[in-house]
Amino acid sequence: MNRQSSLCAAILVALLGAGTASAAGYPDRPIKMVVPFAVGGLNDVLARIIAPRLTAELGQAVVVENKGGAGSVVGTEQAARARPDGYTLLLTSAALAINPSLYKKLPYDVQRDFVPIIQISSTQMVLLRSPKFEPDSAPALIDYLRKHPGKVNYASSGVGSPSHLASELFVRTYKLDTVHVPYKGAGPALAAIAAGEAEFCVDVLPTAMTMHKSGLLKILALVGDKRSPLLPDVPTLAEVGFPEYSASSWNVIMAPANTPADVLDKLRTTLRKIMESDSMRERMQQLAVEPRSVTGDALTAFISSETGKWGNLIQSASITAD
Repeated sequence: MNRQSSLCAAILVALLGAGTASAAGYPDRPIKMVVPFAVGGLNDVLARIIAPRLTAELGQAVVVENKGGAGSVVGTEQAARARPDGYTLLLTSAALAINPSLYKKLPYDVQRDFVPIIQISSTQMVLLRSPKFEPDSAPALIDYLRKHPGKVNYASSGVGSPSHLASELFVRTYKLDTVHVPYKGAGPALAAIAAGEAEFCVDVLPTAMTMHKSGLLKILALVGDKRSPLLPDVPTLAEVGFPEYSASSWNVIMAPANTPADVLDKLRTTLRKIMESDSMRERMQQLAVEPRSVTGDALTAFISSETGKWGNLIQSASITAD
């Protein structure tokens, strides 16, 4: 081996050795957890519950950074462009699976630019109605909608939002004819239903539960295969004869593609420990959110399935955010 080759080999070994040492010592500085939504929503709340627990486990501060805008696109792009060293994470929602079909052109590619770490939650959805709307059960609501095509409004928190897509999927599953009225956020949408400006929608349980308990709106049924311990008297759609419909919201933590494998392994192991702890399960259940700790191939397959499911709906309903 000549002198130049020996020098190149020595530099390569040194670089590889430095990379290994860096990963082995991870983390040695604060970690940023990007939340591509505004402060105060469920995504933000989950991040601020997990961050201090992750800080305690890793021995370095995990700092939540909210970067909302364009239905999560702004913050997701920021995370996609971050250095893949384990010091930038993305905590996001089902928007990860929705946006590739909702927007004609995204400044990132989910499969190319990210690697999944862990699914941390699954949030049950509910069918709800205005207190000024007649039907008092899910079967009665569906029957009413069938008898009054094009006469009933459903509200959503915006075009392409989980509540919009879940409601639209409900309408299409049962071949109903309704009118979509989008609002700027979940609060205004539910307020409109409470006021009778819109008659019904499908939305996540945590958002609707407080207004249901105060009588401002009524949850007719839970979506999924089991009742909620927080609303034990509310049946599931399957129980009342409509098992075909299925929808949920969820949250995952992702990292930029090419993050070192041993760093990803450490994060997965640590986050799984956090999510499976009794204290975390109790805290999540207080929020009406089911904790999850899905990783690996199962998580990749889940994200792919959700992307296909919502993509098919968006295409068939000609929904676009552009």
